[in-house]
Amino acid sequence: MDSLVDRDRMMIAPEYPTRTVRERLLDGPVVDIVVLYSSDSVQQSHQLSAASKIVVPDRRRHFSEQVERLQQNQGDVSKAVIEFPVRALEAASDLFKQSTDKEPQLSKWVINIGTILPGYLMEVLDWYSNALRAKHWKRFLPKISSLEEDDKFYWLYIYVVMRKLGMHNFANELGSSSIQELVKNHRLADDVWMLQFLLQYLSTDDPILAHIAERHVHLYNVGQCPLSPKQCDDICEDHPHFGVLVRNAHQLFQDTEDALMIMDSLSMETDPFTDEDEDEMKL
Repeated sequence: MDSLVDRDRMMIAPEYPTRTVRERLLDGPVVDIVVLYSSDSVQQSHQLSAASKIVVPDRRRHFSEQVERLQQNQGDVSKAVIEFPVRALEAASDLFKQSTDKEPQLSKWVINIGTILPGYLMEVLDWYSNALRAKHWKRFLPKISSLEEDDKFYWLYIYVVMRKLGMHNFANELGSSSIQELVKNHRLADDVWMLQFLLQYLSTDDPILAHIAERHVHLYNVGQCPLSPKQCDDICEDHPHFGVLVRNAHQLFQDTEDALMIMDSLSMETDPFTDEDEDEMKL
């Protein structure tokens, strides 16, 4: 990697450079991002609902067009082509940078985002290009109100798309600040369908999975687990890496409970402090 690109990639850090430096990433050649996607009517409906209160009218139109294209293709894989500056994408995406390292003159980059509509990918790229032009860097994070309403799922889809794009620094920031909060306090992964969705798209080492495992162990131990024992067994069997995290979280819970019991036992064995002890201390 040459020194210019090295400096560009430093942009993805807590200390962002000036707007002039950031805007330079938007100059130069562009690449066609060929986005492959496919989803059923239930998945499409959920994604449209999640985005409806957040995205602008033009983006809602893009979502609708993408759904229509899927319907015309009768569920087969469809594609959308999005043009984006090469240097800006290199600075944000490790995955894309690996591709241009192998093919410096790359003009077309194919990425499969599975069942997610490309509108979410367009949301990420629009935010990123606007942040590069902004006087001050603008983070792509939700307001608290968005975490409390049904549109919280919008941020889940954004997170998954960031991972699919290889924009891991952005995803880490969104994950640590918001997705973990959604898992812990807003029932994001309590639903079987959403849990399976997350397990399908998140890599086996994604830090969010550990928080999901801890959440389900907590629900189980307080008698509020929404999954049946068979559903739990099936999920852990289909996703053994998640099963390991669940067992680790359960063991941690047990170790903590055992430690608390030992502390309680020791405190009960300790002689209580009496009034006579206080009188002796005064003497």
